[in-house]
Amino acid sequence: MKTKLGQIQNMESIAVVIIIAILIVLGIVFAASQKIETADTEAVKIQEADSITIGLKVAGLREIKCSKNSESGNTCLDLYRVKALSETIKDTTLDADKYYNDIFKRSKISIRPIYPKIELVPGDSTIKTMTIYEYELPLNPDGTIKEKQQVTRSFFPVLLYDPLEDKNIFAMLEISVYK
Repeated sequence: MKTKLGQIQNMESIAVVIIIAILIVLGIVFAASQKIETADTEAVKIQEADSITIGLKVAGLREIKCSKNSESGNTCLDLYRVKALSETIKDTTLDADKYYNDIFKRSKISIRPIYPKIELVPGDSTIKTMTIYEYELPLNPDGTIKEKQQVTRSFFPVLLYDPLEDKNIFAMLEISVYK
């Protein structure tokens, strides 16, 4: 009778050890998943901060600032200076893209006039936004993007000044940052 009692106590001890081991493994799995979620959240926060920083850099560029409203606290950009900067960055013979790559990094910067509606390209009312800068994503030989990109977008209201017509245009500056 005593041997059966001893065997039952051994079985109970083994069962308790197995249950404790399962609880420890579940705790480790839960902690690891929480750590991964926290890291992903931190990466998104950093990307959002980068987007805001780039937006502030764009708004502060002297080469596109309004000369008329420079004293005011408004974020005013000169429409024709913005167009000139966009064309300068796209012109690969000038190497301006290398300079702005250091400033804008992996992002796309575009501006969309809201009110009053204007033609960004004279005679073509289908173009709704003007891309100022766009990072060239690495492509496969078939033209598809090599890797999946996580994009964070930020929008900033700005005032576009048209010096030829002496009018202000409300616009949105869109900053898309690629991870």
